[in-house]
Amino acid sequence: MQVGTTKVHRLIRWAPALHSALAPRDSDLIAETAFGLFANAFQEQCTIDSLPDKIRAAIVRAATRRIMLLRGSGRDLTGVISTAHLLESEALAIRLLEWTRAQQHPPEIQPRLQGLGLVDACHPDIIAGPELIEVKMGSSPFRLDDIRQVLIYAALIWRGTDRALETVTLTNPRLGIEWKCPLRELVQEISGQSMSEFFEAFERMGQGS
Repeated sequence: MQVGTTKVHRLIRWAPALHSALAPRDSDLIAETAFGLFANAFQEQCTIDSLPDKIRAAIVRAATRRIMLLRGSGRDLTGVISTAHLLESEALAIRLLEWTRAQQHPPEIQPRLQGLGLVDACHPDIIAGPELIEVKMGSSPFRLDDIRQVLIYAALIWRGTDRALETVTLTNPRLGIEWKCPLRELVQEISGQSMSEFFEAFERMGQGS
């Protein structure tokens, strides 16, 4: 069901919001675990609840290590993921898996993009045909930083691959919403430039010239 549009982009609700009874301080750990569950189930073409316990444990360990690295606070997160945390991660993963499988083009999960100058190599969440998809699992609406992130990914795709990217999408399985915009119109709205002008300027900036 469509909940908002403009000439350039549209916001669509695809599921009711999923409310959490857990403290928000470890929402990043829940989200990282959820994406790991989703990625493994998608790769194995199975359901979330059919993932073996050994795989689930490995996903939790990997998510814990990554969030500890990203936070850089020194707080040891080993053992933080409780049964309640894992159940919430599973619910988010199930939603994302169902949404992804309903997409028009076959998705690639976290393909590697070559870096450019000061911009390191990175892995966008999903590329599905001509669509770049970034997943957010917070309880807040999409932010300007999220759009900046997908534009950086789009620039790396334009510079380093032969993909014909047409659309950028933000999706949030917690809120059950997606934001979708044609890339050409987004670049024009933000910069007043064509895609080639915008991405060539990005390339020059990334190379420090």
